[in-house]
This record gives sequence, structure tokens and C-alpha cells, in this order.
Amino acid sequence: MKMSYSYIRQLSWAVLLLSVVGLNMAVAASYSIVDDRLIISGYIDYREKNQLLYLLDENPSVRVVEFHSCLGGNLGGGLTFAQLIRSKNMNTVASGQVSSACAIAFLGGVKRSFDTRSALNLLMFHAARPIDSRTTQPESERNNLEMLRLIDFYTNHKISEHAKSLIKGATSQNAVLVFMSVNNNLHEERQVKFCDDIGVIADTCRVIDDISAERDGIVVE
Repeated sequence: MKMSYSYIRQLSWAVLLLSVVGLNMAVAASYSIVDDRLIISGYIDYREKNQLLYLLDENPSVRVVEFHSCLGGNLGGGLTFAQLIRSKNMNTVASGQVSSACAIAFLGGVKRSFDTRSALNLLMFHAARPIDSRTTQPESERNNLEMLRLIDFYTNHKISEHAKSLIKGATSQNAVLVFMSVNNNLHEERQVKFCDDIGVIADTCRVIDDISAERDGIVVE
């Protein structure tokens, strides 16, 4: 297919634009509304609070916020989204991998559940990441304590001390506590694992038998 000069020029400008703003696009969340659900994917940021508030106010039929392949963001985003969701008495669903700041936001739901339509759900908590290279160790530790405080508050203080210690101990940024839901022909298996490396979950995890997503208030169905 022969492309016109005008088309090639437009494509070149598009590629240049993507290269300039690519970093910002990588950290942006995407939003879509399906029936009574607002589906959030990508990375959340506290600066998107007004956008979330607008979507919820303009779509009063939405009663569920689904985090689908929502991979993180910043701690402020997790806190801001969780507060807004809880203030509106909305429910949340975790679908696919929901980690870091998105996992905190998920806890804002009054009723929290895994997506039964998804073959595999991973709800992942880890130590708060430094804001940038200038973040000091004490600041990182304060961020970790703030994350634990949020988890404890939104789970109505049900989360076990063991679970807290694992999350607090995930100081490598790669270590993570994973609440897993595997759905197969309406049969659901639940497991909790603690992994030393996010990148290769299957090879670096150990099953934690004395932690339960339901008992610790992570999932309320």
C-alpha cells in the first residue's frame, strides 16, 4: 500500500509526540464504564482525583469500581482513590493483577471481591517505593508505615500481625505479599503467597497458610 507524503508526515509527528510524552502516558490510568461498573486500568495518580470524581458524579448508576490489570502508581493515588470510593459507599472488584497503589485503592470498597470471570487474580502488596532518587531511607520507612496504616484502616483492623510483618518486611521493593484467586469452572482456589521477587512469582514464593484474604478483611464478599 502506497502512503501519501501527508500521511507519512502526520505519522512522523505522532511518533515524535509519543516519544516526548511516553513517560507520562506510561503512568496514566485508563477509565471505561460498562453497565454499573467503572473499570480502571494502568497506573493511578493522586492528581487524577478530580477526573475520578467527575466520572462518578456524571454516572450515578455506577456502584462498582473494578481495578483491572491496575499495576500501581503512587501512594497518594492509592489513598485518594480509596477515600473517594469509601466516601461514596461503593464496592470494588480486583480483576487480573492489581498491585501496589491500586491494591490500596481497591481496599476502599465497602464490599471487596475478586473477579469470578477472570482465570487468575493477583492482589499484591509491597513496600512503598521511594518517590525518587532523593528519597531518604527514613522517608521510605515512613511511606511503608503509612501503607500499613491504610491497609489496617480499610480492612477494619482485621489484618493479621503476620500479614503486617510480611508487608512491612518487603523492603526490597521486589518482595510482595500476594493474595491469589484462581477460577476454574466456577471452582475457586484461594492462596496467599509471599514472594521475594515480583518478576518471577512462581519460582520465588512460599505459601503462607495462616493468612486468609477473607479472615484478614482483604476480600469481603
